[in-house]
Amino acid sequence: GIGTFGEYGRSKKLTVPDAFFFNSKGELIKNKGKGMDCAAELKKLEKVSKMKSDPNQTLANFLNDITILDGSELADETIDLYIVITWGKFLSSESETSLNWFSSLKKEENLKIKVLLLNLDIQERWNLTDDQKKYLGIIQ
Repeated sequence: GIGTFGEYGRSKKLTVPDAFFFNSKGELIKNKGKGMDCAAELKKLEKVSKMKSDPNQTLANFLNDITILDGSELADETIDLYIVITWGKFLSSESETSLNWFSSLKKEENLKIKVLLLNLDIQERWNLTDDQKKYLGIIQ
């Protein structure tokens, strides 16, 4: 889960479905946000893995406030591409798209890919304010 709701909302990471691509060094691939959706990117992963990246935006920084439920270590020197795919129970039809992306990644044979499914369902540990809870319809 995410540690802070407000921070992720401001950084536009609370979108379902969405995917963030990081190269083998864990650097965010720069094409993000230029009108290309994940489905298109998945069809050309080898090209994506070699695109320009931003060394200032890393997977480690992206995951700073995220709890990895199984406690596994994400960094792996044999990985060609890291992909973070967002999903949430609260958006079931959009999440179906996210899970379809994940399923298609399992078929990829040319690259070693590590996928992180990032659940965006509201968590108690986010410490939402009453105003945020009202805005989200959790309380009235």
